[in-house]
Amino acid sequence: MSARHRLSAATAMVTMCVITMSGCVGPTGASSSAGEDNGESDSGTGQGLDAWVGVGKPAPNGPDGAGTGDGNPAALLPACTWPSSLDPADASSGQCRAARAVLSCSSANGSGEGCLSDDPTQCPTTGLICVSCGPFTCHDQCEPSEYGLVCGGIGPSVSAAQPPSDCRSVGVTPGGTAFYCCPCGADDGGPETTDYGPIDSAPTPNADAFVAAYVGPASDADARCGFSSDQAFVQIGSPTVPAPNTVLDGGSQAGNPVNVTCKVDASGDGFDILLTAGVDGFGGGEFSVSGHITAEGSSEGTSDGGTGVFGFFSNALYGSFSASSCTIALTYDGSPVPAAGGGIAPGRIWGHIDCPDALDTLVETADGGVTTSTCNGHADFLFEDCQ
Repeated sequence: MSARHRLSAATAMVTMCVITMSGCVGPTGASSSAGEDNGESDSGTGQGLDAWVGVGKPAPNGPDGAGTGDGNPAALLPACTWPSSLDPADASSGQCRAARAVLSCSSANGSGEGCLSDDPTQCPTTGLICVSCGPFTCHDQCEPSEYGLVCGGIGPSVSAAQPPSDCRSVGVTPGGTAFYCCPCGADDGGPETTDYGPIDSAPTPNADAFVAAYVGPASDADARCGFSSDQAFVQIGSPTVPAPNTVLDGGSQAGNPVNVTCKVDASGDGFDILLTAGVDGFGGGEFSVSGHITAEGSSEGTSDGGTGVFGFFSNALYGSFSASSCTIALTYDGSPVPAAGGGIAPGRIWGHIDCPDALDTLVETADGGVTTSTCNGHADFLFEDCQ
């Protein structure tokens, strides 16, 4: 069975537990006492997920807020694929299995919940395990360009399944069940797909990119945005004229590692794109774009590109903003890119994205609560040598 395309849907995968002040309530509805390992993880202290997942809960305005439990649409996450060998299987075997997100959820009454889920806004069993433990506010521990994975289980007969080598750990339960975030796009031999059909998986050169991404208030200084001016979220390469300088995947920006992955494939009246570029280190961040772009901008030398595009802007200092109704224009520094050799072509795109309603759902308030912030995300970008 080949790798298949998956979107965010409310498909139950695996729930880690619900934690209350008296212990962890597992799927059977029985509460375990402190110190007892029931295979779901237990703190017995009311400390929430941080007491046992093994990672600190990100700050409310941290870089990984993909959604909340208040009805934020799951469609905010872009398309993602993973090997079909990681599809849900017999949980008792300890085999690794994947879903779209690894959620960490908390509520005002001190209870916590964590799970592997295809819905980035909520755990699939919320309300079934503990009806009095919500409502929960959830965030995805993985980036939009990653999927969630769980491996292992309870008992000596469980095999020690290993995740793919490019996964990163986001926590281990006392019973030995491990959770990971893994990059989208991995395949196990079959054709990889997007919303728009198969993608050629032939080897490609190292991708390179330029990104100058900002988030700030709209032109009318909309009070919905918490910033008084544009904040630099992701800077990769340099905005030189007539064309920007790019950085190769695996290269560096100001001494910090740069990661670039991208796909630009001809489809119908245009191109399907999936772009991600990030830089590590203090003040680092990630920029991601996905959707369908028409070809008119390239062929006519105009600025028209595409609408209804997903955009994601994340910064370690300022938080994460995303929108699913962004627009693409084939421009650079406010002017149309050259029609000859510019714009968009298989494996390459040069343009500008505007996301006037980019949303951060995990902004901490002065009283310790959580609110939202709506700002204008925008960026000039160039991706080359894409798949």
